[in-house]
Amino acid sequence: MFFELPMSQVPFVERQLLRVARAASDEPLPAATVCYVWDRTLPAGTTLDNAYTHRMRYLVLRSGASSPARWQAERRDVGADFLKLFGNESTQIPPIVGVAVGADADNTHGHSVAHVADLVLAP
Repeated sequence: MFFELPMSQVPFVERQLLRVARAASDEPLPAATVCYVWDRTLPAGTTLDNAYTHRMRYLVLRSGASSPARWQAERRDVGADFLKLFGNESTQIPPIVGVAVGADADNTHGHSVAHVADLVLAP
């Protein structure tokens, strides 16, 4: 989930880095990103920052081996998750400006196949 956190709420050094990144990119870079992940080793509930930017933070939803060929349902209170990860910068939930779904296995040299259906954002 991409959030448009006001720049005034982004810590000074990160604000300057974000300004540079935005100037160098053709894409609209969000000020705050919440990433939900499934991880083989980290326990569910683990939170951590992206290795390259503090503007992206992870929340592990599931841990352990995957369940191939089985649909898994997830339901999240996105606002509460934002506050859990970015509450030191904002006490209010900023607007969601984008949603992305992806898979990433380049650091583990693994592979995966996933299907997503019925993605719903509800108030």
